[in-house]
Amino acid sequence: ELFPVRKDDSVVERMQGAAIEVRSHVTVNIRGSSIVLEDVPTYAWFAEFVEDMASRGIISGYRDENGNPLGQYGPADNVTIEQLSKIAVESAGINLQQCTNALKNEQASGRWSESYIRCAESHDWALYGDGTVDVTRPASRSEVVTTVLQAFDASFRSLDGTVFKDVNATTELGVAIETAAADGIVSGYTDEEGNLTGFFGPENPVNRAEIAKIVSMALRIY
Repeated sequence: ELFPVRKDDSVVERMQGAAIEVRSHVTVNIRGSSIVLEDVPTYAWFAEFVEDMASRGIISGYRDENGNPLGQYGPADNVTIEQLSKIAVESAGINLQQCTNALKNEQASGRWSESYIRCAESHDWALYGDGTVDVTRPASRSEVVTTVLQAFDASFRSLDGTVFKDVNATTELGVAIETAAADGIVSGYTDEEGNLTGFFGPENPVNRAEIAKIVSMALRIY
């Protein structure tokens, strides 16, 4: 061999390779164990936000029926109303034990999300207040920013309908959208080159990558 590899060099190379493999994806700590999120590569635009949320113990990825981590975050999966309630309650540091009100939403009764829905109702968040929302359906972009702002007790600004092309003075929850934009929580859609399009998409669903950024930014700003 032109450059023979010594035994100790071989060990070092294997160790370096293992380290590189771990760093290539976001790793979360669950019950003292490091779990690699195989669908969150460190180069992805949302990786830093998922990592931030995971480090705060707000998210940890999917688990199987026995509660064991699967190593999957599901960044492209839509966020449901009940998932939104959990993320909002935990990111705001709300104590579930203090939400002793009677549950209004009958659909949430007995579900894993019951205590979170109860807290959302207790704080009279717009989406949950009357107890009629379908907790299993995807949450819209306007619903997500409204809930996040309410969870952090943000001060709502006035609505002028000029920030986004698809948000005007009559847009439902428009005041929350413009407040989130003014505070630097959201900026709307971009084209393939990263340029802002001027559209927000109030009724469009929010995926798990997007909500990681929204909540991570809210935690930094509020």
